[in-house]
Amino acid sequence: MLRLLLGIVAAQTVQQVGRKARRMGHLVFAAVLALVGFGFVLDAIWTALAYELGPIWASGLIGGVFLFLALIVLLISGQKPRPDAALAAEIAVLEAQLRKVQADAAGLGAEVSDSIGRKPAVPLMAAFAGGLLLALKLRR
Repeated sequence: MLRLLLGIVAAQTVQQVGRKARRMGHLVFAAVLALVGFGFVLDAIWTALAYELGPIWASGLIGGVFLFLALIVLLISGQKPRPDAALAAEIAVLEAQLRKVQADAAGLGAEVSDSIGRKPAVPLMAAFAGGLLLALKLRR
Protein backbone atom coordinates (compact mmCIF):
# COMPACT_ATOMS: atom_id res chain seq x y z
CA MET A 1 0.00 0.00 0.00
CA LEU A 2 2.84 2.33 0.88
CA ARG A 3 4.57 1.52 -2.42
CA LEU A 4 1.36 2.34 -4.29
CA LEU A 5 1.09 5.71 -2.54
CA LEU A 6 4.76 6.46 -3.15
CA GLY A 7 4.35 5.50 -6.81
CA ILE A 8 1.38 7.84 -7.22
CA VAL A 9 3.20 10.70 -5.51
CA ALA A 10 6.32 10.10 -7.61
CA ALA A 11 4.31 10.05 -10.85
CA GLN A 12 2.54 13.29 -9.94
CA THR A 13 5.84 14.91 -9.02
CA VAL A 14 7.41 13.88 -12.32
CA GLN A 15 4.43 15.32 -14.21
CA GLN A 16 4.61 18.60 -12.28
CA VAL A 17 8.36 18.90 -12.87
CA GLY A 18 7.83 18.19 -16.57
CA ARG A 19 5.16 20.89 -16.84
CA LYS A 20 7.34 23.40 -14.97
CA ALA A 21 10.37 22.60 -17.15
CA ARG A 22 8.31 22.95 -20.33
CA ARG A 23 6.91 26.29 -19.14
CA MET A 24 10.41 27.50 -18.24
CA GLY A 25 11.67 26.51 -21.67
CA HIS A 26 8.86 28.46 -23.32
CA LEU A 27 9.63 31.50 -21.16
CA VAL A 28 13.32 31.37 -22.06
CA PHE A 29 12.48 31.06 -25.75
CA ALA A 30 10.06 34.01 -25.49
CA ALA A 31 12.75 36.07 -23.75
CA VAL A 32 15.24 35.31 -26.56
CA LEU A 33 12.68 36.33 -29.18
CA ALA A 34 11.91 39.52 -27.24
CA LEU A 35 15.63 40.39 -27.08
CA VAL A 36 15.99 39.90 -30.83
CA GLY A 37 12.94 42.10 -31.42
CA PHE A 38 14.30 44.74 -29.05
CA GLY A 39 17.59 44.69 -30.97
CA PHE A 40 15.81 45.42 -34.25
CA VAL A 41 13.77 48.23 -32.68
CA LEU A 42 16.94 49.70 -31.21
CA ASP A 43 18.61 49.48 -34.62
CA ALA A 44 15.68 51.30 -36.22
CA ILE A 45 15.87 54.05 -33.59
CA TRP A 46 19.62 54.37 -34.09
CA THR A 47 19.21 54.56 -37.86
CA ALA A 48 16.58 57.31 -37.57
CA LEU A 49 18.72 59.27 -35.10
CA ALA A 50 21.85 58.79 -37.22
CA TYR A 51 19.97 60.18 -40.24
CA GLU A 52 18.84 63.25 -38.28
CA LEU A 53 21.77 63.88 -35.90
CA GLY A 54 24.68 61.86 -37.25
CA PRO A 55 26.08 58.51 -36.09
CA ILE A 56 28.15 59.86 -33.18
CA TRP A 57 25.24 61.76 -31.62
CA ALA A 58 22.89 58.83 -32.20
CA SER A 59 25.24 56.42 -30.44
CA GLY A 60 25.86 58.88 -27.61
CA LEU A 61 22.16 59.53 -27.11
CA ILE A 62 21.22 55.84 -27.06
CA GLY A 63 24.15 55.05 -24.74
CA GLY A 64 23.09 57.85 -22.40
CA VAL A 65 19.51 56.55 -22.28
CA PHE A 66 20.76 53.07 -21.36
CA LEU A 67 23.09 54.47 -18.68
CA PHE A 68 20.18 56.47 -17.24
CA LEU A 69 17.98 53.34 -17.17
CA ALA A 70 20.78 51.38 -15.49
CA LEU A 71 21.09 54.09 -12.82
CA ILE A 72 17.35 53.95 -12.14
CA VAL A 73 17.43 50.16 -11.81
CA LEU A 74 20.40 50.36 -9.41
CA LEU A 75 18.64 52.96 -7.27
CA ILE A 76 15.45 50.89 -7.14
CA SER A 77 17.28 47.66 -6.30
CA GLY A 78 19.24 49.31 -3.50
CA GLN A 79 16.12 50.27 -1.54
CA LYS A 80 15.29 48.11 1.45
CA PRO A 81 11.66 47.04 1.64
CA ARG A 82 9.77 48.48 4.58
CA PRO A 83 7.97 45.82 6.60
CA ASP A 84 4.26 46.24 7.06
CA ALA A 85 3.37 46.95 10.72
CA ALA A 86 0.52 44.41 10.76
CA LEU A 87 2.76 41.78 9.19
CA ALA A 88 5.52 42.46 11.72
CA ALA A 89 3.03 42.10 14.59
CA GLU A 90 1.71 38.83 13.15
CA ILE A 91 5.26 37.50 12.76
CA ALA A 92 5.99 38.37 16.40
CA VAL A 93 2.86 36.49 17.55
CA LEU A 94 3.78 33.46 15.42
CA GLU A 95 7.34 33.46 16.76
CA ALA A 96 6.00 33.53 20.34
CA GLN A 97 3.68 30.61 19.55
CA LEU A 98 6.58 28.74 17.96
CA ARG A 99 8.74 29.21 21.08
CA LYS A 100 5.86 27.92 23.24
CA VAL A 101 5.37 24.85 21.03
CA GLN A 102 9.12 24.17 21.06
CA ALA A 103 9.17 24.37 24.86
CA ASP A 104 6.16 22.02 25.09
CA ALA A 105 7.80 19.57 22.67
CA ALA A 106 11.02 19.61 24.66
CA GLY A 107 9.07 18.83 27.84
CA LEU A 108 7.17 16.00 26.16
CA GLY A 109 10.41 14.63 24.72
CA ALA A 110 11.92 14.48 28.18
CA GLU A 111 8.81 12.70 29.51
CA VAL A 112 8.82 10.18 26.67
CA SER A 113 12.52 9.44 27.04
CA ASP A 114 12.02 8.92 30.82
CA SER A 115 9.13 6.49 30.23
CA ILE A 116 11.06 4.58 27.56
CA GLY A 117 14.05 4.38 29.87
CA ARG A 118 11.93 2.81 32.58
CA LYS A 119 9.96 0.44 30.30
CA PRO A 120 11.80 -0.05 26.99
CA ALA A 121 9.60 -2.96 25.90
CA VAL A 122 6.33 -0.96 25.80
CA PRO A 123 7.09 1.05 22.62
CA LEU A 124 8.40 -2.09 20.91
CA MET A 125 5.26 -4.04 21.78
CA ALA A 126 3.07 -1.17 20.58
CA ALA A 127 4.96 -1.01 17.28
CA PHE A 128 4.71 -4.78 16.85
CA ALA A 129 0.96 -4.76 17.58
CA GLY A 130 0.42 -1.87 15.16
CA GLY A 131 2.36 -3.63 12.42
CA LEU A 132 0.49 -6.88 13.03
CA LEU A 133 -2.89 -5.16 12.84
CA LEU A 134 -1.87 -3.35 9.65
CA ALA A 135 -0.66 -6.59 8.05
CA LEU A 136 -3.90 -8.40 8.95
CA LYS A 137 -5.94 -5.54 7.55
CA LEU A 138 -3.95 -5.53 4.29
CA ARG A 139 -4.34 -9.30 3.83
CA ARG A 140 -8.16 -9.08 3.74
